[in-house]
Amino acid sequence: MRKQLKKIKSLIGNFKLIQNISSFISGNISVFCYHQVLNNYQFENISRPNNDLSISTSIFEQQIKFLKENYKIIESKDLLNIEKFNSKEKLVVITFDDGYLDNLENALPILKKYDVKATIFITTGFINDELIPWWFELWNILNSLENFKLKLLDMNFNFSDTNKEKVYNLLSKNFFNIKTSDQLELIEKIKSENNYIEKKNKSRIFLNEEEIKLLSKNPLISLGAHTHMHENLNILNYKESESEIINSKKKLEIIINKSVDIFAYPYGRINTFGNKEVEILKKNKFKLAFTTKFENFKNQSSYLVPRMSLGVTNNEYSIRDKVNGLDSLLNKIV
Repeated sequence: MRKQLKKIKSLIGNFKLIQNISSFISGNISVFCYHQVLNNYQFENISRPNNDLSISTSIFEQQIKFLKENYKIIESKDLLNIEKFNSKEKLVVITFDDGYLDNLENALPILKKYDVKATIFITTGFINDELIPWWFELWNILNSLENFKLKLLDMNFNFSDTNKEKVYNLLSKNFFNIKTSDQLELIEKIKSENNYIEKKNKSRIFLNEEEIKLLSKNPLISLGAHTHMHENLNILNYKESESEIINSKKKLEIIINKSVDIFAYPYGRINTFGNKEVEILKKNKFKLAFTTKFENFKNQSSYLVPRMSLGVTNNEYSIRDKVNGLDSLLNKIV
């Protein structure tokens, strides 16, 4: 699919008429989503899961500089009063998910340099590494072992260094569709079966409470809830889903001493939440909720605001295609 999109874009992306049509259909607002912003050494030398969800500081700065120089960057809450902006103006919103420490250490200095506002969505169970999400745990285990064995359901996994990414991707599908309690149990099973010894003195991944307080006082930063345990909400019942959302909101409000009324769905894809979550958000006075549906924002519900990821492969031309709605349009028709 990605190759098809690239081929079509290379054929039609430079035609002004096509760009104008795509912009008209898709709308003039683009919400971008980041996760980790790693320093250049970390990005080049440290093995990690989900490479497409991390970016180096140098490329992040190039992207922020380009966006600032070419478009109007607004706050996430401005989406509630979009009529105050010129309807022909290209508007951009910057967001970060999960609450990584590097958002403070690496991203914030760049945001300050270019005077760019952003929203960080905090998974409150991750604060101060109280819970390390399954994708880090799984990758760290696989990356440290020369050989690996696991029987899971009807599948047997064995690997050498050459195919650990394949095994990670296969196992990820299982982790994605189970609750956090079951994820933790499965991680312990993998550790036990492979005599895994946890490394000591590991670097902290997520923000602590004091750092979150510090961010909340920065005029460039707004904070939103991202559930407590980063559950796939679609597999939870109503009561469980409500608990995930409300616990996150309450804990974050206690930390920053401010009301929290914006939210991002964990994973964000359309199969990871549903009408029950929208109902819960409305009932608990949330005003905005963000997905990761790959399109621009036009007439969608304020509880279904789409976002597009930006990574190391996105240069100024591909970013322009996203802002102009070309990527969004092609994703709908291809």
